[in-house]
Amino acid sequence: MNTTRSKVLVSAFSFAPRQSSEAEIGWATVASIAKEYDVTVVSAGHYSELFTLLDFEDLKAKGITVEFHEISCWLWLRKLPNFTHGPRLYYKLWQYHVYDRFRNIVARDGTLFTHHVTWGAGTIYSRLVDLDTPFIYGPVGGHETCSLVISWRFSFVSWVNELIRQTLIRRCQKSKSMRRLAKNTVLIFAANSQTAAAFHSMGAKNVKILSNAGLDQERFASVGGDAISPIPDERIRPQLLFVGRLRAWKGEEIALHALARLKEIPWTLTIAGDGPNRKRCEQLCLKLGIENRVTFKGSTSSEQTLELFKNSDIFIFPSLHDSGGIVILEAMANGLPVICLNKGGPGDMVTKECGIAVTIEDWDQTVDAIAEASKRLLLDAPLRRRMGQAGRLRCANLYDWKQREVTLLESIRKTLRSNVPKHDMPELME
Repeated sequence: MNTTRSKVLVSAFSFAPRQSSEAEIGWATVASIAKEYDVTVVSAGHYSELFTLLDFEDLKAKGITVEFHEISCWLWLRKLPNFTHGPRLYYKLWQYHVYDRFRNIVARDGTLFTHHVTWGAGTIYSRLVDLDTPFIYGPVGGHETCSLVISWRFSFVSWVNELIRQTLIRRCQKSKSMRRLAKNTVLIFAANSQTAAAFHSMGAKNVKILSNAGLDQERFASVGGDAISPIPDERIRPQLLFVGRLRAWKGEEIALHALARLKEIPWTLTIAGDGPNRKRCEQLCLKLGIENRVTFKGSTSSEQTLELFKNSDIFIFPSLHDSGGIVILEAMANGLPVICLNKGGPGDMVTKECGIAVTIEDWDQTVDAIAEASKRLLLDAPLRRRMGQAGRLRCANLYDWKQREVTLLESIRKTLRSNVPKHDMPELME
C-alpha cells in the first residue's frame, strides 16, 4: 500500500488558531484537508502575529505548512470601515498580488489540487483557478439577497450599503471572470442553497452544499449532550435572545418592531452584541414603548454568551443574508427554538421541527410573520421544548465539525477520481 501523501495548496487569507468567524473556518477546514493530504497554506501576513511557536510545531506535525503574504503599501485599506469596502478591496488586491507565489508553490510541490477556503465570499475571483491544476472552491457564500424594500426601512446609510452589495452580487454573477471560475472549478462547496443556485446559474457543474459553520463535539458536551437543561414552564416572562453584531442587516430592528406588536404578552428580550446600529436600536425601543423589556448587554465573552443561551427560552435572529450563521447553531445546540428568515444559512439550518423560518415578501408582512412566530412560541412552552430538542439533535447529526469533515473529504475524493489521472493520486488507489 502506497502511503505517500499528495500535496495540496490552500488559499486561506483568514487563517489563525483560537479565533472566530473567517479565521476559524479557515483553520478548521485546513485541519480537515490535512487528515489526508500535506497542505501548504498561504495566508495574509497580519495573521502571523496570532501564532505561537507551539502552533507552528503542531501544524508541522499534522502536515501543514503556512506561508504568509502581505501587501504592506495597501494595509491601510484594511483599517477602513466595512461600509467603505476597504477590506474587500484589499483582499482583491491580495488575490492578484499573490498569484506568482501560488504558481511557484505548485511548480515546487507538484500539487494535486488547489483549494480556496477564505475569504468565504464567493463573489471575488480566486487566482488559484488560473493555475493548470484541479481547483476546488469553498465553502463560500455571499450570493444571498433579499428585497431592498426591507432595508429601505433602515437608516439611509444601511440602505445604500445594501444597494451597493446587491449591485456587486449581480455584477459578479454576470461577469465573464466569475462565470469562467464557475465553469472551470471541479468542485464548489456552497455555504447555502441560495449560493448553490447562483453558481449553477453561472455554469458550475459540480456544486455541493456544505455549511461554512459548525460546532465541535467538545462544545456539544459543554452544553449538556443530548439532554436539555430544564427551564421552568411557568416562567412569568419568557426570555428571548438576540446575539450578533448590531448592523441593520442582522435584523435586530425587525425583531424590535415585531415584538412591539406583542405588548399584551409577557416577554423580555436580551440583545448581546455591539455595533454601529446600537444607538438607533435604543432610540427605536423608546419610540416603540418597549424600553423596559429590552436589555442591551453590549459585547459578551464566549462564557457570558453561553450563560445567556442557558437562561433564555427563544432565539430570535432575523438576519437578511448571513451565509452561515454559527450563532444559530449555538442556539440550537443549547436547546433553543429559533426564529429567523428563510434566507441564507439560517434558512437552511432551521427546519419546521426546530424553529420557524419566515418567508420575506415586504416589510409589514415580514414583521407580522416574525410577531406571529414569536407569539406562538411565547405561549407554548411544550412546543419550545420539542423544537429545542429537535434543534439539538439536528446540530449533532449535521453540523458537527467531524461530520462536516467526512462530507468535505468524501466529496473531494469523489471529484478527484473523475478529474485527476490515477497515477497522480496514490492515496486514492489504496
